[in-house]
Amino acid sequence: MRFCQKTEYALKTLIDLAQHRDDGIASASAIARRQNIPVKFLEQILMPLRSADLITSKRGPKGGYHLTSDPEEITVGEIVRLSEGNGSSIAFAQDAPCAVRELWHEIDGALDRKLNSVTIQDLVERTEELANSKEVSFVI
Repeated sequence: MRFCQKTEYALKTLIDLAQHRDDGIASASAIARRQNIPVKFLEQILMPLRSADLITSKRGPKGGYHLTSDPEEITVGEIVRLSEGNGSSIAFAQDAPCAVRELWHEIDGALDRKLNSVTIQDLVERTEELANSKEVSFVI
């Protein structure tokens, strides 16, 4: 199983928008700078997020992007499906014995349940915890 970089960047973008939600609209260049995402690639990621009504956009010199939903309502599973498609996360070998294919289906179901149980808000909190733990680890 492997997720594409588009999925990772979509998640990083939504985490960024959630973290800066109170700041108002965030420009694509600001998101790209903070998340170290190439602006051109970010623009390709923002379009499907907007089409899925996860973000709104405002044009113009003071334009940018904003979440349309609470970060607690957006699941990682939703973003994975949007970026990767609705197919299975695990590649199934067609010639695998039935018991092996059954195992792959069980694993795929478990992965799907996990992805659907984690929200963007959960990732925001994990990001903050990791940042805080790194700050502490450098203190002498």
